[in-house]
Amino acid sequence: MKIKNYCILFALLLALLLACDAEKDEIITNTITVTGQFDHVADTSLIFTYEPYTLLASSQTASIEIDSSGHFEMAIESSLPLKGFLTFKKVPRIYSFDITQVNGRDSCLDVESVDFRAIYLYLMPGDNLNMEADIEDIKKTLTFTGTGSDNNNFVNFEEWNNNSYKIKYLKNYYYLTYCEPVNFKVKTKELRNKKHSLLRNFQSEHKLSNHLIRVYENQYYQDYIRALIYYPAGHAGFNDDQYPELPENYYDFLADVAIPDSIDDLGPGAFYYLKSALKKKYELNNSIDKESVDYYDYLATQIPERLVYVYKALSLERDFRKETYSVFNSDDCPYPDIATLVQKRFKHLEGMLEGAPGPDFTLTDPTGKIVSLNDLKGKYIYIDFWATWCGPCIKEIPSLEKIQHEYRDAPIHFVSISFDQERDSLKWKDYVAEHELKGIQLFADKNQHEILSSRLNIKTIPRFVLLDTEGKMINAKAPRPSNPQLKNVLNELTKH
Repeated sequence: MKIKNYCILFALLLALLLACDAEKDEIITNTITVTGQFDHVADTSLIFTYEPYTLLASSQTASIEIDSSGHFEMAIESSLPLKGFLTFKKVPRIYSFDITQVNGRDSCLDVESVDFRAIYLYLMPGDNLNMEADIEDIKKTLTFTGTGSDNNNFVNFEEWNNNSYKIKYLKNYYYLTYCEPVNFKVKTKELRNKKHSLLRNFQSEHKLSNHLIRVYENQYYQDYIRALIYYPAGHAGFNDDQYPELPENYYDFLADVAIPDSIDDLGPGAFYYLKSALKKKYELNNSIDKESVDYYDYLATQIPERLVYVYKALSLERDFRKETYSVFNSDDCPYPDIATLVQKRFKHLEGMLEGAPGPDFTLTDPTGKIVSLNDLKGKYIYIDFWATWCGPCIKEIPSLEKIQHEYRDAPIHFVSISFDQERDSLKWKDYVAEHELKGIQLFADKNQHEILSSRLNIKTIPRFVLLDTEGKMINAKAPRPSNPQLKNVLNELTKH
């Protein structure tokens, strides 16, 4: 009896030990370690710019210190896969493209660009990666060893084969848009298949993560769908803005656009192709009366509920509206994980919402006089963020001058805030004087520039903002002067 009990006890102890060993094997560290050696690197430190594969991800940076022998080590904590790059050198270059146009003529397109000497990295939690390269010839010398080496070999292989500048031009299918519609469809499908073949061939000889494979399969599909959608505009670019006559069934592919069950682990870019397809389907289905079906109501009939909320969350990046943002501040939001991400990502932009206090700037005019937001209260405030180097900004000036003249007696301050670099402040003053620019002309130094850009999510200029008489937000993305809608807005405010 004792022997039997001892046997049972021994079996239990053995099972416990095995379970502990199994748990040890299942433990995955969130630490990502990258080490290596660079030859002919000019810098003593480099910046690794990366972004996790998740919804509403934002770019992050990590510093890599390089010793005198070119050795370096880097450690990053992450529970998610990351993709990023190291840039070493920028080389200006002019690329020439021979293009056969629809009319049969051959032409050459010259494109000024900058080549980056870069290494691309795809990193999984727990990776222990080592790399070596001669920076003078990265393509021939780059090697990876250790955990994650196959993934990183593929990512750089893919960039060199699909994303070098000239090939990237082809990757985006621009080069093919000279074709007639039927032929374009054939050629884009061939190009998509070629990319998939590169992936499959590499996969057959190397061990790639399932996530990485999914990422690139989606990317190739996304590029293909977007190409079909944007083809008419691209084609017109080769033919004096004459849009092609599309076959009746051209957009039939939209009915079969693949909608993944989840895109949460693919990053924001994975949804943009779907956004393009959904918008085009909406336009085609509501071509007679665009207001017949609300856009989000339409989305709800096309994609799962979670993806609708994903769509709304991602739309806040470019269209930060109160009615959309409020959805994620409500206890009624069925996806608290997305709501948490939204609040974390956009909390600092609440100043853009209607009724929020306007940006409290203190800036100088060309004479050195200090002007603040408080000085302008009592009238509506229409702000133009611009710069002397910005072509689209300059293009808006005649329309702005016309609007200012038309509303010269209305209770509106027209304020132009320059985002020129501080070293170009004299250039800005000279431009204002030479062109006799009207309204209140102000200059934002580097600190004010950063504050205003962050507060109002200004990523491109020109950008126009409209405040009420108390300095509160009416519209953080107001119509530009050349848009006839601006006069409607101003007329409504001032009863002009």
